[in-house]
This record gives sequence, structure tokens and C-alpha cells, in this order.
Amino acid sequence: MQSIDFIVKSCYDIYTDISGSPGRKEKIHMIGIFFAGALLLRVALVLAFLKTKGDRMLTRVLPALGVAVVAVVLIAISCVRTVPTGHTGIVTVFGRVKDTTYEAGVHVCAPWEEVVNMDNRNQKASVDLACFSSDIQEVSVTYTLNYQISKQNAQTIYKEIGVSYYDVVIQPRVQEAVKSEMAKYTAEELLSNRAQLSQDIRAVLTQQLSSYNIIVVDASMENLDFSDAFTDAVEAKQVAEQKSKQAQIEQTQKTMEANAAAERAEIQAKAEVFPKEISAEPRLCISAHSPLWCSLDPG
Repeated sequence: MQSIDFIVKSCYDIYTDISGSPGRKEKIHMIGIFFAGALLLRVALVLAFLKTKGDRMLTRVLPALGVAVVAVVLIAISCVRTVPTGHTGIVTVFGRVKDTTYEAGVHVCAPWEEVVNMDNRNQKASVDLACFSSDIQEVSVTYTLNYQISKQNAQTIYKEIGVSYYDVVIQPRVQEAVKSEMAKYTAEELLSNRAQLSQDIRAVLTQQLSSYNIIVVDASMENLDFSDAFTDAVEAKQVAEQKSKQAQIEQTQKTMEANAAAERAEIQAKAEVFPKEISAEPRLCISAHSPLWCSLDPG
């Protein structure tokens, strides 16, 4: 009986110690269940050994047995922890991280031990940013990052960063990398070198996040938008270039047509002169005695 009292008192002390700590709802819940089970177990023992005048042992044992079964079930529930698939369980005792980690599945531990599930699956996050190019043009961009934490180093990540590793590490690094790399290009270069820019940003993030045991799986740059003034200027420039190219094509065509006309005129002039030259040449007259050159003019 004294041992049961000790368990109940210990559970109550632990419950009161952590009741004011934030983020301990699961632990409080489990210790509460364990406390209720220990209390019911004490009630079962009291019912089993409490003797009253005229009672029979069977009438005392059956209720005590039922209460004891409920108590054992509650205690067992308070000691069971579940780690979902794709997670690593980090075991802590009052904030102190133990060396033990749990794989996915069902595990048994003390009710005052908390299991923090660290997601080591592929995760996706998109960040909307307002950046500036090297020629001070405002650019709005959506950068999407696929990442996952290193499963082998999940415990280290929890110790050094915690569960908010995205807010603490990833998002600030994404903002810094995107803004710094985009500032190396002019607005027009951002349009023509978009693929290279995306590769440069990914290389920077891969190097920086690896020091925090975070793996970059994939990255992409989406919705690259410029200010209305710059967009209008680009469109006007494109229209001017198209008009200039069209004018060049038309001028080239006119030149070709003029050259062709000149060649036709030259050919026509030569064609008109050639018969006159033939008619002006002397004819060879052959007589019975000797050849004589004769004029083409029959007179």
C-alpha cells in the first residue's frame, strides 16, 4: 500500500512541475492518465483487502479486479508512444534530450518521457519575395524549395535548432540567397538568364543549408514579375526592334528589286544594240575570180 502511495505522490509532483511549461500538453495528458491509473489501482487494492462484517470474498474481489484491469489499461496507455511513418522520434525528459531515438512504429517509455516527432520526409515551401536588380528595378518572385532534414542527424537538428527549423534557418537563407543573387543581374539579364539564376540560387542554398543537416532536393523560381513601368518599356523596346527589323527587311527588298530592274534594263539595252552591230559589219562576197569584201548595204 505504501508503494502505491509513493507512485501516486510522485506522479502528482511531476504533473504539477510541468503543468506550467508550454508545449507539454501531450506529456501532461499521459501523466494524467498514468496518475488516474495509479489511483484506480490503489482503489482496487483497497476494495480487495477491505473487510466488512458479513461480506463474502467474491463480492470484494470481482469489483477490485474490474477496477484493477481499468487501472492497468490506463497505465499501459500512458506509457505508449507512436512515431508516424517518415518521422524520427526524439526522446526528451523535462527538456533534456536523451541519446535514444525512435524509428516509425509503436514504442513503450515512461509516462514522463516526451517523444518529439521530427519529419524527415520531402517537404515543400514557397516564399514570395520583393527584390531589386542591379539597375534598381523592383522584381517580385516566388521561390519554391523542396527539402528534407537528414534522418541521421534529426537529433542534432532538434538540439541545436528545434522543430521550427524552417522559420529559424530555411526561410531566412532563402530570402538572403534570392535577393543577393538577383542583385547581380540587370532587369533585362534576369529575363534572359533565368535558368542560370535559378541554378546559382540553388547552389548557394545547398551549400548553406548542408551545414544545418538540411538537404535541398529541388528548387524552382516562379512568377518573375516586374513593375508596370519596366514592363511597358520592355514592350515598347520590343515593338521598336520589330519595326526596325521590318524596315530593314523592306529596304533590303526594295534594293533587291531596284538591282533586278537595273539588270533587266541593261539586258534589254544590250539586246537592242546587238542587231545594229550585226547589220553594220561588212559581208564577204565570193566571185568566180576572187573573194571581195562587200558592204552589207545592197546599194
